[in-house]
This record gives sequence, structure tokens and C-alpha cells, in this order.
Amino acid sequence: MTAEVMKGTGVGAYLAVVIETNNFSVARLPLGLFVVSVFMPYAMGSTLGTIVLTIPIDAEVVVNIDPWFPIHVIGTVFAGCVFGERTSPLSDTTIMSSIGSQVDSFDHIVTQMPYAVITSVASILGYLVLGFTQSTPAGLITALVTLAILVVVAMRCYKSRPGHGSDYAKVETSSPSTANA
Repeated sequence: MTAEVMKGTGVGAYLAVVIETNNFSVARLPLGLFVVSVFMPYAMGSTLGTIVLTIPIDAEVVVNIDPWFPIHVIGTVFAGCVFGERTSPLSDTTIMSSIGSQVDSFDHIVTQMPYAVITSVASILGYLVLGFTQSTPAGLITALVTLAILVVVAMRCYKSRPGHGSDYAKVETSSPSTANA
């Protein structure tokens, strides 16, 4: 239903013309769609709402510019939506997770940020390589190698902080037999 409405308005065709007339490189298209897909769920707080709104428009834009990209558009929209929603204070999952774990919503967002940033940086580099080489394996390998490097760096940074790493804080517990004595 939404796709029919979006197609009827001609938004995708219009945006394709705007992109082509402004000499926007097709190689940067996956990255551009990723960035747009990050900000929409951040502002709306809804991944599914963003997906329903953007996929029909983005698919029409891509089909009008370069028919090779449609499957990649779906990936960029999903990846961007997940990042935007994970870091949004308006997201239902953020609000419910923070309520369920009895922490402040902002504190929950702060705990999600390292994971979201690491995966989005890997995605961004993968989408750049994908766009410029038009090779899906090259983009995927770039994203996976970047992700592995960033995870190793993050783990080393975490372990080098005082009070973190392999020595977890010891919690004193008393056994039931000694508690009554």
C-alpha cells in the first residue's frame, strides 16, 4: 500500500532526477542512503516506520539511476535504521529496555553507543568500497575486516582501563549456611 502511494507521488523519480542533475556520484549512493536512514529513525524512534517510508522511495531512485543497486539499497536502509533506532532516545526499544532494566534512558543509550558506532563505521567503509568498486564481495570483505579491527581495538582499549578487563569486580556473596551463623 505505502509503495503504491509513494510511486504515485513520483518522489523517487523526482529524487533520481535531482541526484543526476547535481552530478551526485552513483558510487556514493549507498553511503548517502545509509546516512539518511540513520537520521530518520533517530528522529522518529521507529525502525519499521522508516523502512516502510524509505524503501519504496529509495528503490525507485536507484532503479532510475542504476538498476544494479536495489538489493544493496535494502541493506543500507536496514543498517542505517538499526543504528538510528539503537541510539534514539525516542525509540520504543530504548525506552522499554531502560524501564525493564531500571536505568535512565540516556544511560542505556550510552551503553549502546560503542556497539552502534563500531558497526556503523564498518558499514560506512563497506558501502564506500561497494559504491566505488560495484563489487559486493569487496564491500563485504572491507566491512568484515574493518569490524574485526575495530572490535580488537575496542577490546584492547577496554582492557587497558583500570578496573576492567579480565579481572571483573568481585562481588561478595554469602552462602545461606554462613549467613545464619
